[in-house]
Amino acid sequence: HALTKHLALCEHTGHLPKLVLNIGTAGSRKFKAGSLVACHRFEQRDMDVTPLGMKKYETPFDDRPITIEHSKIFTDMPHGLCATGDNFATEDKDPNHEVIEMEAYALAK
Repeated sequence: HALTKHLALCEHTGHLPKLVLNIGTAGSRKFKAGSLVACHRFEQRDMDVTPLGMKKYETPFDDRPITIEHSKIFTDMPHGLCATGDNFATEDKDPNHEVIEMEAYALAK
């Protein structure tokens, strides 16, 4: 919420930052514990309105693609798709979700 408010103010004044760096902790089945992973692709893993005819992870009334992708900044680090959800993931069966956490999708958006 604070980042969104700050970016809105920056946009209003015409002084958007060149980079927003989110540093946090996440789980992974792909990367070893303690690894640094530079994610540049993000999905909202708990968005599932398939009963309404939408694709899994697609957000209603949002024209953005299911996977938000930004440019790679840290090219010498491993990269993974970061799946964000509002719950603790005890099991995530989507093999594309390489990093699991709770906030990055909203920041990427």
